[in-house]
Amino acid sequence: MKKSNDAILSIARSPILWGLLVTAGFYSLIFGGLIEHPLLSRYFASHPVEFVATGMFFVGLAMLAIRGLDVLAQYPLLGHNLLGTVGEDRDAVQSADLLLERLEHIPAA
Repeated sequence: MKKSNDAILSIARSPILWGLLVTAGFYSLIFGGLIEHPLLSRYFASHPVEFVATGMFFVGLAMLAIRGLDVLAQYPLLGHNLLGTVGEDRDAVQSADLLLERLEHIPAA
């Protein structure tokens, strides 16, 4: 069950998927006649290279948006000390087992 959830999550977070969907929506507005401007037709829909460049732009934009949402989701955790404190009298090697144990109990979110 976990592997299927991971697969669905990775597909839902795919910038290629979202970029291509936005590209398809953009071109459906242009070719559907909802946006009629000669500059849009000239610079976005007059050559196959323009289709590819526009698609790559929207994929890059989707990638930045997904990364930005990840940063916003992680921002509240910045103030928390997730592993707790280790006494100053402990050696780094001795406290490794304690820190690993604490790390296992941290929620995935």
